[in-house]
Amino acid sequence: MGHFILHDAPRATSEFQAVVRLDPDNPLGLAMLGRMYSFDPSKLNVSKELLERSLTIKPDNEEALFDLARVHAQLGDYEKSLDGFRRLLEQEKKFAMYRTELARILIAMGKKDEARKSLEIAVMLAPDFEPAKKLLNDINR
Repeated sequence: MGHFILHDAPRATSEFQAVVRLDPDNPLGLAMLGRMYSFDPSKLNVSKELLERSLTIKPDNEEALFDLARVHAQLGDYEKSLDGFRRLLEQEKKFAMYRTELARILIAMGKKDEARKSLEIAVMLAPDFEPAKKLLNDINR
């Protein structure tokens, strides 16, 4: 990961290859190697296979899902790409819930303006999320 963070792609790729060789079911190793390969058009199919394997082991890996959606788009499989992005966006309700709970704490602290901003974002993320809408309505009274 350090090599990836330092933008040393060849070394990062080599290290992730070693991780997958030593532990073929390592979801992070698979996902990161898939990500590294996703930047090489000649390795998109291998990238797709690695990312799919990673998601089979750890289905909630948002970064792997994002990378797989990108790879599907690069391969011209736009329907699968859209499905991947839709899966990611379904989580907006989760973030709306987090923002609503944060707003409750801010209200308890007397920070209504900050709470209002958090709730406005929550409603923007998930317009049908009733707890956020109700609390925002209560604050605006």
